[in-house]
Amino acid sequence: MRVREFSVALASPLRTAREAMTERTGFLVGVGPECDETTGATAGSGLGSAPGVGEATPLPGWTESFAACASTLADANGADPAGALADLDADETPAARHGLALALADAA
Repeated sequence: MRVREFSVALASPLRTAREAMTERTGFLVGVGPECDETTGATAGSGLGSAPGVGEATPLPGWTESFAACASTLADANGADPAGALADLDADETPAARHGLALALADAA
């Protein structure tokens, strides 16, 4: 598994009751045996030639914090992705779980 942080500027601010967001930050999650920096690019993701790519984009107030998502993905890194997914709590870390689940589904 490989995790890479990303940040995307929004074309126009996303306004909520709490704030106006001008960018979204999150993580690209890659799974697969070729998932490293030296095997080429997968659509510019920086994840190597990972056969499965997902995204985890936490939204504090709705999901876990950015820091909690980063920590959860770091803890899962190096583990069997399917086993790591089973260990992630959908209520506590929904963004991290989504990123890993999406990467596994993409690889299937």
